[in-house]
Amino acid sequence: MRYLLSFLLMSSSLLSATDYLPLSGGNYWILRSDNGSQQEVRISYTLLSKDEREYYRVAGYRPERAWLSREQNGDLRWFQEDQDKTELLTRFAGTYPTQLGACIQNARVSEERVDWGQRGKAHMALRIQYEGGCPDNAITEELYVANLGLVRRVVSTFIGPVTYDLVEAKVGNLIYASQTGALFDVSLPSQILESELGEARTRITMRLSSRNGEPIPLRFSNGQQFDIKVFNRAGDLVWQWSKDRVFIDGLSEEFVVDRRWEKEILIENLTPGDYIIEGSLTNSGGWRFTSSLPIRVN
Repeated sequence: MRYLLSFLLMSSSLLSATDYLPLSGGNYWILRSDNGSQQEVRISYTLLSKDEREYYRVAGYRPERAWLSREQNGDLRWFQEDQDKTELLTRFAGTYPTQLGACIQNARVSEERVDWGQRGKAHMALRIQYEGGCPDNAITEELYVANLGLVRRVVSTFIGPVTYDLVEAKVGNLIYASQTGALFDVSLPSQILESELGEARTRITMRLSSRNGEPIPLRFSNGQQFDIKVFNRAGDLVWQWSKDRVFIDGLSEEFVVDRRWEKEILIENLTPGDYIIEGSLTNSGGWRFTSSLPIRVN
């Protein structure tokens, strides 16, 4: 887990050193409590342009879905469509009011970093404490790790505080999974594709590797082991590799320590512009492995 997380943080070269919630289509964070309940934060591929800023549609970060944009200093702003205005939602320094939880609260960012993770494998995290708010379902504390995102959220309830810790995340083209120690990524020879008559050819490589040396069990319900999808900037699915393909029936199982899936693909019905290409494994049960990359079609 320690090696994997360090690899994830160092490999995110496109992210700022102070990016505490990387906003990119397809990113997600799954946090789970000791009693099995969980909270999920997911960023869709849908973008909204407003006042020369791009806002991402984010679910699970606050009670209702919200349009979020990241400022140059790392602050997160929230666009409210019904009132046509933006407000500060999360700041990673100082004190500020916020509507991140069910009610308005005051947030205070600690100047000292704290440990997050297992003993001997901890990483330094930024801590935000919240005061006030509703007597039930109010956020009391959060921890963020730079370039990884939200790793802990503590929520007050009528029966006491509930702590949610990160168990799985996708940030850019990397997957963090605390229990499997797995890394799944997608790569292309180039993220700039040349199209001819609305078609672009490339080779996609999907790699699953175990960073702790433990084999990762994969079970497939038929002959399909992976899928490839392309989304436009609005989040619409514009192409899917498996569409209209037929796969043989039959269960199969394998244990992976380090494996690659490579496929030459011809993407059809493309106009010049920006897209997201997503690769995923189609294994049943257990962990799901999905990763994506931005691409540009000329």
